[in-house]
Amino acid sequence: MDYQAREITILKNDEFRMLLAAAGIDEWYGIDLDEAGQSLGDERSFNEILAALYQKHIISWGEEKAHIDDRYRPLMRVLKDASVCVTAVTVFRPGYIKGSYFSRGNAVVIERRTASSDELEISMLPFSEWADELEAEGYCPQTLSPEEDDDTADSGEELISEFELRSLPGGVLKQTIRLYECGLYGMIEMDDGSGKIREPFSRDMLTELLKEWTGGNE
Repeated sequence: MDYQAREITILKNDEFRMLLAAAGIDEWYGIDLDEAGQSLGDERSFNEILAALYQKHIISWGEEKAHIDDRYRPLMRVLKDASVCVTAVTVFRPGYIKGSYFSRGNAVVIERRTASSDELEISMLPFSEWADELEAEGYCPQTLSPEEDDDTADSGEELISEFELRSLPGGVLKQTIRLYECGLYGMIEMDDGSGKIREPFSRDMLTELLKEWTGGNE
């Protein structure tokens, strides 16, 4: 897959669920698929979904059976091998959740086309580009870094975004990161369920935390 010209695939819930089943992924966490855990319907519905995937060139035929097309195998391999999922929300995109799945330094990103849509936008990109995208889409506060003795750092606090790390399979919540704007400054809050740690925000610090979460250096 060409990372220079990032490809976005649009699938409906049931199409994506069939693709997950074809890849041998029987547990799913992160982006809600609404009907997750239900069957794919009767034979007619099954064939209609299969035909839609074929028309989108996501599956191909060979040896009298359907296969995931070669272009999509790396993407599905990341989803199958992922040991963590990171979900992210921001006040600048109300109703949206960005779900990201990681393996071998790559990320598969899944989002809804609109907050209430049954269509998903799915793409794959290297970890470094994924981290850059967070800033471009407003997940990082546009702030300065406060001096340690600056008393204004905690004034006018506003939650900008929140990230949740969940282990796979199982979907167990491991840690939460919250990013705040505090006047001119930003803060990172790390919460592992047993206590919270706060530090002045910096893009480098956030990137390193997310690398630790996702194996972004691998």
